Amino acid sequence: MFKTLMAATGFAVGLSLAGGALAAPAGADAPRQTVVKYGDLNLAHAAGVEALNRRINLAAREVCGPEPDIREIGDSQTYRACVTHAQAQAAQPLAEAMAATRLEEVQ
Repeated sequence: MFKTLMAATGFAVGLSLAGGALAAPAGADAPRQTVVKYGDLNLAHAAGVEALNRRINLAAREVCGPEPDIREIGDSQTYRACVTHAQAQAAQPLAEAMAATRLEEVQ
């Protein structure tokens, strides 16, 4: 089964086995997104969840990036806010994926 989470900027994306992670980088003309695959992870174990969280964090930085120079305070704050928002928006799809994994194990 193909399992993915979508990390997107702009509007929420809802798919049967995917969810949206929202972020709004400064100056974005169109929503940007990336696919976070997790079909190879066992979300019933802490190590699988940790690996997926790392992938989500990388995806959030990708869709919000590139990361500005630390000396660009305003841009740095906007970037960090975008990444934080994208990570927070991934929480619900992650919870749904973990719940689906638990249901698959029970059946």
